[in-house]
This record gives sequence, C-alpha cells and structure tokens, in this order.
Amino acid sequence: MNWFAHDSFQNKLIVMLMSVSITTLVLASAGFVWQQNHTVLTNKKHQIEILAQATAYNLSATLAFEDQQAAADLLQALRVDEHIIYAELRNQSGEIFSTYGVRPVQQTEHMLSITEPVMLGGARLGELSILSQLDGWLDFWMQKKKLIFAIIFVALLAAFMIALWLQKGLTKPVRLMAKAMRKVSDERDYTVRVKKVSDDELGQLVDGFNSMLEKIESHEQELDDKVQARTAELKHELDERHRAEQVRDSVFHALNLAGEGIMLADSRGQVNYINPAFSQI
Repeated sequence: MNWFAHDSFQNKLIVMLMSVSITTLVLASAGFVWQQNHTVLTNKKHQIEILAQATAYNLSATLAFEDQQAAADLLQALRVDEHIIYAELRNQSGEIFSTYGVRPVQQTEHMLSITEPVMLGGARLGELSILSQLDGWLDFWMQKKKLIFAIIFVALLAAFMIALWLQKGLTKPVRLMAKAMRKVSDERDYTVRVKKVSDDELGQLVDGFNSMLEKIESHEQELDDKVQARTAELKHELDERHRAEQVRDSVFHALNLAGEGIMLADSRGQVNYINPAFSQI
C-alpha cells in the first residue's frame, strides 16, 4: 500500500469512489443474480410439480384398470414442456408400468427430478416420476447474465466518470491550498490567498488557512517595522558617534597646532594628553 500512501489526494479519492462503486455493484449484482436464479428454479420446479400433479391425477384410472396404452398416451401429453426428457409411471408394486422419453444414463445437476404419488379414492396406486432438463432454462438465464454484466460495465463506466467529476470539485480547494503552500515555502510570499469555493468543511479549512496566512503576514510586517525602526536608531547612533569623532579630531587638531603648552588631566590627576608645545616646554 506504499503507492497509495504516496499517491496524490486526487487519485486516492478516485480509487476510493471506484472501490465503493465496484463493491456495491458487485454485491448488488451477486444478490440479484442469486435471487433471480433461485426464482427461476423455484418457478420451474413449481411448474413441473403442477404438471406432475395433473398428469398423476389423470393416470390414476389407467393404473386402476391396468391400461398401459392409455397410460402411454397420457404420458405423451408431457410433450407440452420441451424440457421434460423422461417420465415413468410405476404401479403399486414399484414396477415400471409406462414410460415417456429416454431415460438418461446418469442424472446431472442440470436435471430436475419430481416424484408425484398417483392416488385414487385415498388409496395409493403408484407414483409418477418426471425428469426435466434445465439446460434450456440455464441458457436463457445466461443470456440474462450477459445483459446484467453489460449493465454493470456501463454502471462502472458511469461511476468512473462521476468520480472524475466529483473529485474535481472536492479536490479543488486542496489543490489550491497545496499550490499556495508551495509558493509560501519557496518564495516566502505570505500575501497569497486561497479562493473559497464552498461553505463545507473544506471551505472552513480554506478560511483557517487564509486566516493563518494573514496572521503570519501581520507578524512579518511587525518584524519588518521593528527591524526598520532599529536600523534607523542604529544609523542615528552611528551618525552621532561619527560627528562626535569629527568634533574630537577637530579639537585635538587645534590643540596640536596651539603655541601654548596644554595638558589635559582627569580628576585624579592622571595626564591624558599633552600637546607638542607642552612637550617642547
């Protein structure tokens, strides 16, 4: 996840929005596919059960009178459902009384088996077993799945475009602040301000950022004013010292040229200066 930590806020936002969209769509689609598949299989099973009940009811008389031909003719009515591949009617002893279609060698998971008792006057005369092929229904459902996948793809594409559009509005204040921070850091320019584009939390962040820059600018201005004032004071002191030195030099020059002997001493009697005339004397 190092690439994500060092990536830009703009790309992170796109990744997060797309992750949420993809997760939501995948979960919703998986739930929808499972629900629809369950509904299709339930409806198909219910349809065959109704057909088996009706056929078993009609076959009760054929078992009672042991009329195999009539039973075979009634089983031919199962052709109404093209997915029914085999059916068998067993008598009370469990022996096969009549059949329809060809019994598959092995029953697969794509086959649906329904068994219905054949009753007459409350007595059980036998049972009817129907085997239906679900491949046709699965093919039809796979076509639906392709349509669902196409819808998911279009939805993801739309989500990506919306994410691009949203991130521009959401990341604009952040990008403006980052640009301003770079300018402040590189140029020491505290006069820059970030344009406020919204009144939400990002807008409050922009207000705080601008307020911080204003305080820094004010503090920098105060420091500049103090520096300028102190500089003026130092310049004045230097000028005064320079003038004092000029006056001192002028006085000593005059004393050195004087014809009288001159000696300067402090209050303790320590001699600090004697002019050339005094030295000659």
